[in-house]
Amino acid sequence: SKAVYRINAIRGLVGRRRVLTGELEAHKEEHPPAFNPLALSPQKLLQEVPSQAELESLGQADCIINFAARFYSVMENGGPVYLHLERKGNLERKVTVYFHTEADTAVPGENYRESSGTVVFMPNVATATIEVPIIDNVQYQPDRCFDVLITFPTGGAKLGATARARVLIIDDDIPGILFFRDNIVRVKESAGHAVVYVVREHGSSGIVSVDYETSDGTALAGRDYTATQGKLHFDHNEVEKSILIPVTDDKTYEKDEYFHLTMSNPQGGATMREGRDKCQIIVTSDDEVRVLVEKVMEKLADKKQNWHTRVETHTWAQQFRDAMSPLGDPTEDDYEPPSHMDYLMHFLTFFWKVIFALVPPTDYAGGWLTFVVALLFIGIITAIVAELAGLFGCVVGLKDSITAITFVALGTSLPDTFASKQACQAEEYADAAVGNVTGSNSVNVFLGLGLPWLIGSIYYEAKGEKYVVPAGDLAFSVVVFSICAVLAIGMFVVKRFAPGLGHGELGGPGRVPLACSLAGLWFVYVILSALKAYGHIL
Repeated sequence: SKAVYRINAIRGLVGRRRVLTGELEAHKEEHPPAFNPLALSPQKLLQEVPSQAELESLGQADCIINFAARFYSVMENGGPVYLHLERKGNLERKVTVYFHTEADTAVPGENYRESSGTVVFMPNVATATIEVPIIDNVQYQPDRCFDVLITFPTGGAKLGATARARVLIIDDDIPGILFFRDNIVRVKESAGHAVVYVVREHGSSGIVSVDYETSDGTALAGRDYTATQGKLHFDHNEVEKSILIPVTDDKTYEKDEYFHLTMSNPQGGATMREGRDKCQIIVTSDDEVRVLVEKVMEKLADKKQNWHTRVETHTWAQQFRDAMSPLGDPTEDDYEPPSHMDYLMHFLTFFWKVIFALVPPTDYAGGWLTFVVALLFIGIITAIVAELAGLFGCVVGLKDSITAITFVALGTSLPDTFASKQACQAEEYADAAVGNVTGSNSVNVFLGLGLPWLIGSIYYEAKGEKYVVPAGDLAFSVVVFSICAVLAIGMFVVKRFAPGLGHGELGGPGRVPLACSLAGLWFVYVILSALKAYGHIL
């Protein structure tokens, strides 16, 4: 954590034992409308219908031939359809009539066999039958229809009002319902691909298909799996098919991640089961990798416990021994001999180390007593530093605003500087280093300014007086600081994305120019603020 780096940095400054002893390695098909026999036009149904006067004028030598019914229906697998003809009037003659089929939504050769011929009525025969073969296929189709017409009567016969009949073919094929067999599918990274099964139930007639496509969840296409889309086909009587989705094995331990596979646009008459058209695929790490990571985590936990041991104190005597000796107690097993720099910093900071040994040990009150008293000590030290800086500024002729952004800022921010250096050396990414500084400055601004102002406001309100803090050059300083901060962020962005600069915020090629540029921004800020404070900038 950032606290570890800060502790390590401060201890390095005062020649004490480090907490860290090394660096971390870190679609739908359109169907024709349903058949409605009542929608037939009179022009198609009635052909040469005799008028009442003509019927009355027919002698005993004439007859009328009609279909017995205007509409017929037949199941697709029910065999041929039989249409009945009736002759009314004089039955003593032999008469004939020609018939033929006419396509409508039904297709000849696919739904029925095109038929035509002559029907012969022998004397004294009043009825006859026309047979039209129906073709039974396995492909689902909506109900379709065709017409049968009678024409060219002979032997003195005439056509009646029903010279056309319509036949409706009722489809008996059930294409089925499609759905994912499993709502959730788990797959290991090392498997190479995920297998997702699609099931077809309640019918398997004909050829059907459905579109499918993957979408991101916590797993991302291109990184954790290969984006996949396409069309899944089922042949006649097929009831289960599979979809393969490539999964990326990055050989690293990760938490379980997931993405989705969705079906849409079923074709061939098939439908999808509600709520089963979407599947979640969870990608898990391999057991071998998981075991390895768990072992590493155990070692890290041991090391973390070691860090805690080095930070914790139990008695005041232990604290004073640590303060008197560089890098701690020489009798401890993990004791490391101090360097020359450690001895120098121990000598320079000896007084403060002894003073801070008065802070209660961390064993008391679960460490809260240490926390509160340490804050009190830091507050006292900060007040001393601020007073000394003010006196120094008075001696050399510096205004308080300039002293604050130079000597006081340097003194209070020095631990953050070394803590950020420790974070850079121990962490793979620069987040800890940058976050350490921004977090510290947030406390300085929000708490360091907010708390005194709150106390001052309460105090003067209780006295009935107004509490006013003059802004001074604050607005100018904030504007300059904001501009410098934006420029600094811009430098980090350039260093990450510009070719030849290592594609990282810290270190690598260009680190020296970056460091100089960042230091230059601080000097620019100080110089401009000083010029403003002394009236050289209006």
